[in-house]
Amino acid sequence: MLQAQLYGKASSELTWSEDILTSNIFGMLKYLSSPAVIVNVLRSAISLDNRALFIPNDIQGASYHFWPKLHNSEPDLVLILHSSQGDHLVGGEAKYLSKKSSTENYDIDETERTNGQRDQLAREIEDLYFVANYSKIGLKLDRILSISMLYLTLESYIPRNELAETIKSIQVHGKCSFTKDQLYWLSWKSIYSSLTDIPLSGTDALIIDDLKSYLDRKDLKTFTGFNASHVGNLAWAFKKNVRYPASPVESLSWGYRGISKWNKVR
Repeated sequence: MLQAQLYGKASSELTWSEDILTSNIFGMLKYLSSPAVIVNVLRSAISLDNRALFIPNDIQGASYHFWPKLHNSEPDLVLILHSSQGDHLVGGEAKYLSKKSSTENYDIDETERTNGQRDQLAREIEDLYFVANYSKIGLKLDRILSISMLYLTLESYIPRNELAETIKSIQVHGKCSFTKDQLYWLSWKSIYSSLTDIPLSGTDALIIDDLKSYLDRKDLKTFTGFNASHVGNLAWAFKKNVRYPASPVESLSWGYRGISKWNKVR
């Protein structure tokens, strides 16, 4: 699918699909030999307080779970980052040309709201804390070191209102101990620069080159500055008191409202 989109052979419906975007980018990152790149991508995410998502340096591997069917939700991605000390759980909800599929409906009694009447991100976060879901993604409760939620959007600015709505929904329902410090936002446009920060070789380099071409084709990159070629020394200098003889200028003739005039430029 990635190659078809790189060469303009995919249908427009697939081109604008957020699921295809998620699959192309994170699906390819899954096959890298090291978790260094995905860690670098995650560290670009920021919270409502403009803090970067903290990922420790001792990550040894990563497990990817795409669209897992959890108790009350189906997040686009659940990542488990493995370290010698334990695991870091990161949920991900990706949006491209759309907003949340559902928001909190406070007009309906809390106990009677269906999933479609709940905040989408809030439901996914609550599922990250629901122990019964862990067997579905191969996670053990006693291994969890941290839980975070990542919201990916096309905007170049943090969608504060949407994130604040999610936090309010979680606080109202009180089903988990999640706080605003664990909710992060990442722009699709910031991923490109995260792919260029780590030197790679072999198959890893080929994967990243294709991903960069794909993001570039979709115009999902921030301004990275001008790429100016080297300019050598110019062989010139100022000279003083240089006079050039002026060429003679012929008389100019012109007319205005029937009155002929002439003027000589000296």
